[in-house]
Amino acid sequence: AKTIRDSRLAFLIVAGLTAGMMLSVTSAIPTAFPTQEARDQMARLATEMGTVAQGLAGKPVNVATLGGYAQWKYGAFFVWIAALWSILALSGTLAGEARRGSLDILAVTPIGRRRLAGEKVAAHLTLMAVVLVALTAAAWVAGAAFGNLPGDAIPVDRAGGFAAWIGVMARAFGSLAFALSQVVGRGAGAAISGGLLFAGWILNGYAPSVPLFGPFAWLTPWA
Repeated sequence: AKTIRDSRLAFLIVAGLTAGMMLSVTSAIPTAFPTQEARDQMARLATEMGTVAQGLAGKPVNVATLGGYAQWKYGAFFVWIAALWSILALSGTLAGEARRGSLDILAVTPIGRRRLAGEKVAAHLTLMAVVLVALTAAAWVAGAAFGNLPGDAIPVDRAGGFAAWIGVMARAFGSLAFALSQVVGRGAGAAISGGLLFAGWILNGYAPSVPLFGPFAWLTPWA
């Protein structure tokens, strides 16, 4: 409860950013591509531009639809928002309190170390789950409100799948930051995890066109 209370501002910011971004980008797609012909032309362009030009956006899948275009063009930005929050939150949840001295008060209570660490992580995962539910709802609402062509509807299971991908990616890098921060400190743990987040994004994006990147890209969650 203490960790959730301490994290409430960051939680509200991340929930607002992810849900608001979903509604914002999907509302602009029907305006930019109002007809099926415009969508098909955009999809052909995205498919035929080649792996080098596609770059960090990755392989286009169903980009002629509302959800497909939003995921292809902006999916990585959702990962960045959630993963950076997870990295900063989990790298500092124990190390930060230890530095401030507030952890000492908790440490003298009958709560064991494993329970203390487990509840700190559980608090973040609870807030992350709420963010993902909000993102799922936003994606479903976006499909219903802004979809104007066949295939634009975003069913709840597809919206939930997209949100689950965001959550898995965020937790992968956040858990690394949590583990490293206990050994090398909060700043170094967050920096290493953030660096791997960025490097993995680059490596995975250009692995199809730069074979040298392939083996390294497969070592990151982005693959």
